[in-house]
Amino acid sequence: MATRFENGIVVTLGEKNRVLWNASVVTDGEKIAAVGDSGAMKQRFPGADAVECSGKIILPGFICTHHHFYSTMARGMGIPGEPASNFVEILERLWWKVDRALDEEDITLSAQLPLIDCIRNGTTTVIDHHASPAMRDGSLDLVENAVRQAGIRASLCYEVSDRNIPGGGVAENKRFIKKVGKGDGQIAAMMGMHASFTLSDATIEECVGIARDAAVGCHIHVAEDAADREDSLARYKMPTVNRLHKLGVTGETSIFVHCVHIDEAEMDVLASTGTSVVHNPESNMNNAVGVTPLLKLLKKGVLVGLGTDGMGSDMLVQMRCAYLLHRLANHDPRVAFMEAPQLLLQNNAQ
Repeated sequence: MATRFENGIVVTLGEKNRVLWNASVVTDGEKIAAVGDSGAMKQRFPGADAVECSGKIILPGFICTHHHFYSTMARGMGIPGEPASNFVEILERLWWKVDRALDEEDITLSAQLPLIDCIRNGTTTVIDHHASPAMRDGSLDLVENAVRQAGIRASLCYEVSDRNIPGGGVAENKRFIKKVGKGDGQIAAMMGMHASFTLSDATIEECVGIARDAAVGCHIHVAEDAADREDSLARYKMPTVNRLHKLGVTGETSIFVHCVHIDEAEMDVLASTGTSVVHNPESNMNNAVGVTPLLKLLKKGVLVGLGTDGMGSDMLVQMRCAYLLHRLANHDPRVAFMEAPQLLLQNNAQ
């Protein structure tokens, strides 16, 4: 059944971004049938259900390029004991305890809650990164079911790590990638990995092999905290991006999340390989890990998107946060006014 969203301000985005006043968007099922002047659309689609949008903006749904649905379970949580003083302690005292505690019901609920937030805030596509070591096998099916119930689109993966058992999550990722294949327009899959400092060479190489065979990308946290870089330098005698590049993780279909503690040479590797970076400003501030060198990455031609890292599902909040953060970090009130919207409204779609 066709629906006519009429008399609104239509912002088309895309390469031919247009702002249309007193305009309508006509949908037919999941497809956009037409966009144009409200009067013309009413004449062309007289039988469509009408939704009055006067005084409202109609635009494509937002995309979140890095989320952790299960992080919802930590909202309002009081962590017992001495407060964490650094990022590794945050992982050890909070996140690695939370994800180990998740059971089947928790996984479903922890996906449903942020999906409700996605719908409320106009976020219609999410790239999620899941972990539940005690309920690993079949966990991505539970998340998938919640996404299908919500009616949005998502790319899902499991966070492979050696911290509990060697290669923990490889089998679940491989199974889900095989099940989903190239995706059906609503659900897609990637090869998920936690981070360099929790992964051996052998585990990374196995993940990369599966990803290549299935023609999917890798989704991994990179140098979020200085500890990741320090670990790579100490154990492998090279910085984080270089190690991952040597093992084949980089590439046009891969997502490197955060990239806070990287140097100029690593940025050049990202640019030359077409590897995408996802910036999560609110999360980085919350964890006090530092600031992604956004302006330098963009200048070098790196595709940088915007995510939430599980902090929420309101992408406009993340955009505003990025805008303010980079003015402060660069000590320059002239920057980030255009770059922050670019991440959300242009880059995320790529």
